[in-house]
Amino acid sequence: MTSHAMEISTPAAPSTNSLINDILNSKANHTKSLENALANLIESQIKIDSCTHCGKKLILNANNSSSAAPSCNIVFCPDCKVSKYCSDEHLKADQIRHKHICYDLRLRLAYMNANNKSTDSSSSTNSPPTNPNNGK
Repeated sequence: MTSHAMEISTPAAPSTNSLINDILNSKANHTKSLENALANLIESQIKIDSCTHCGKKLILNANNSSSAAPSCNIVFCPDCKVSKYCSDEHLKADQIRHKHICYDLRLRLAYMNANNKSTDSSSSTNSPPTNPNNGK
């Protein structure tokens, strides 16, 4: 009888570059997922015709001015111009919840505007929006 040596193969250890690429791709996928979720949230807020705070239906009247009632105008967030409210009180009441979404939206708009202005030589520089975590 002859003895046969059995060869066991082990998978090669992944290279450092491969591991780094896997980590970066994973982070990019998570970031992209968060960006998509935020984009969906913003898009849904644009389409919603109710107060962001209380849900009261906001109606566009015949002369194209917005109102929740004949005497009440729709109030938009003064920074992002996306969220709609039935009163200044509801705008203020929703400020803590809305400020993070608003900040990100303003950053995106500033980025898009900067890219558009880079082709226009007569553009003026705009200051970036203030971070809501810095005491606002």
